[in-house]
Amino acid sequence: GRIKRINELVVRFFRTLGATVGPSEAIQEPLQFRDNTLAANVRTPYFTGDKVVTFSGGYGRAAQVVITQDDPYPMHVLAVVPNGVTYD
Repeated sequence: GRIKRINELVVRFFRTLGATVGPSEAIQEPLQFRDNTLAANVRTPYFTGDKVVTFSGGYGRAAQVVITQDDPYPMHVLAVVPNGVTYD
């Protein structure tokens, strides 16, 4: 019931390619999964590990995180760890 804001998220993925994260379905930011050092003709490998995301949500009593995948690629979310601030 306290006013809070999520500043950062750590999202743990398993064999994932493509995802967007945001405070609602209308406000989403895509995550980068392709390594810039790969040649253009090389397929992007599936990602397994943690992505640290700067979160763009505001202050409020409800803190909501929406993770979506619009592309026809696999997405497996194992954990979502928010880092935020609460006020009394």
